[in-house]
Amino acid sequence: MKTQTSKRAFTLVELLVVVSIIALLISILLPSLKRARVQAKQVVCASHQKSIAGGLWNYWTENDGRVPEVISPMTNGVGADGFGDTSIPDDAIDPFYNPIRGYPEIPSKKVWSQSLPNILMPTHMAADEKPFRCPAALVGWPRNDGPFRMTYRVAAANQPNGDENMNAESPYFKEHFGFLDGRIFKIPKPTRQEGSDIGSIIKFAQDQAAARGTFMRDMVRPVGPELVGPHNGAAVVINKRLEIEVRSQKTMNEDLAPAGNGAVKF
Repeated sequence: MKTQTSKRAFTLVELLVVVSIIALLISILLPSLKRARVQAKQVVCASHQKSIAGGLWNYWTENDGRVPEVISPMTNGVGADGFGDTSIPDDAIDPFYNPIRGYPEIPSKKVWSQSLPNILMPTHMAADEKPFRCPAALVGWPRNDGPFRMTYRVAAANQPNGDENMNAESPYFKEHFGFLDGRIFKIPKPTRQEGSDIGSIIKFAQDQAAARGTFMRDMVRPVGPELVGPHNGAAVVINKRLEIEVRSQKTMNEDLAPAGNGAVKF
């Protein structure tokens, strides 16, 4: 005699309970996974900047204590930041040693020979573009053709029109931020502000600005009145001690607040 096995299907109520439990678990886990992804990208960015800081240190030790003099196309508001002057083509601001599209006989190193990648690679750090790209970058170069290849802003002389021989007639006059300018490398020691002497007040302000300055940092994007970095608003920087530091959005906005002429300080 055959015995009949009974087959019992899920009821609708049981199915809804299972779906609800899965949805609850997802809602609990997703924020943690998102935070982990954000943190992982920040760690990678910091690792990349540490490699560049190592290159700067190597340059310094091999050049009588001087930092490199860098001329860079990576600027705020003009050039490669994704929200600036788009009339300048991507090829004209290539900071790496690659032929300019359409003109293979003219390598871009002829234009940006003093960009930070060209100065450091391969003599002072490995010839690898990866350290010059933050995985969380909001803006960078190239702007219009494929994924970003460089997303960091160096404190240097900036000439996004690609002309190293700047003159008064240049459409974008030479702008100097004074940190990667070939000087002897010194760690700033802010002076005390004593009395009301205007000279000491100015010196104090200059020292404070130098102490907060950076050799390099994530490029940031303006959103309304605020500047937003790629790491939940924060930015990773190489500070004046060649240390890697994460500066919150609040701190970064205080550092980069517009000067009187509307240009950011660093």
